[in-house]
Amino acid sequence: MTTHALRALIGRAANGDAHVRSHGALLIERPPPDALLHALVSPLDARRRLPDTYDTHGEKHRVKRGTAMLVLVDPQSSRRGMETRLAAQFGLTPAEARVACEVGKRRAPKDLADTLRTHASTVRTHLHHVFAKTATRRQAELMRLLAQLAITRGG
Repeated sequence: MTTHALRALIGRAANGDAHVRSHGALLIERPPPDALLHALVSPLDARRRLPDTYDTHGEKHRVKRGTAMLVLVDPQSSRRGMETRLAAQFGLTPAEARVACEVGKRRAPKDLADTLRTHASTVRTHLHHVFAKTATRRQAELMRLLAQLAITRGG
């Protein structure tokens, strides 16, 4: 179903008739716990000429097709970038980095266990490791560290 909807959006955006061309957006489901992808389709002004085609009578037809831009946005990409950075800077495991990022969003460990589909004791263990590796002692300190890292993310 999603494939058909995406093809239809692209078809409308890339239509050769400028009056029919339109923008569109679509949410694409992924297996849990991944967030939905955001697909944005937009017509571009550029038009390209396709190779000439010939009908059964040998008559030449020129076909013009519009150009469209497809942008896929993964709302989790910045989180994954932060997870990678935490792992590299502090030696966190992927699970520890994931827990740290979720705590950075002001999420309670009990709620994290549900989100990450694990036990609360596992989350607490990861959190203790995160505190030890990042030289923080409380969630507030960890959140401050994550905010500082987010500010300097580009540098």
